[in-house]
Amino acid sequence: MAISKNMGLMAMLLIAAVASASADHIDYYPYKYYAYLKGKFEVPPLKTATWGFGYVEWNMTDMKVSVDLHNAMDIWGMHIHNGTMGMNGPIVIPIAGFMQPGTSMMQYISGDFSTYIMLKTADYPWIPDFLGAGMGYFNIHSMANPGGEVRGQIYLKEMPQGM
Repeated sequence: MAISKNMGLMAMLLIAAVASASADHIDYYPYKYYAYLKGKFEVPPLKTATWGFGYVEWNMTDMKVSVDLHNAMDIWGMHIHNGTMGMNGPIVIPIAGFMQPGTSMMQYISGDFSTYIMLKTADYPWIPDFLGAGMGYFNIHSMANPGGEVRGQIYLKEMPQGM
């Protein structure tokens, strides 16, 4: 009987702990958009070993725009552009331009790396409608392909099938 009481008490404590943890967990960035970055999405398409992911996440006050790249070679800039799949468009959010410390000379980044910028959501009130309409894409620029090494259309939460 004592074992049964102890197991019942342990089960109640476990349920209470899980409920408490779930109530305490609040997603810091409840709004999330993603992009799969490949050369084949460039206009025109490219064959390149570079690939990665782009993310746009925000809440009521902060917005985080980030990129994870793999097999990169001589990357010098990355941006979010305005344009639908297959169409080029203007830069709407500059993410990174790499400069040599203490100079105005460009620095090239290679290998696997991640970078991000933090912005204020209030400065970009058009982002939800813009991304929700499928109008945004990441474009990563390299020395070999200054117009774009890899590109990825920005989608809500999940990539479309067949990507």
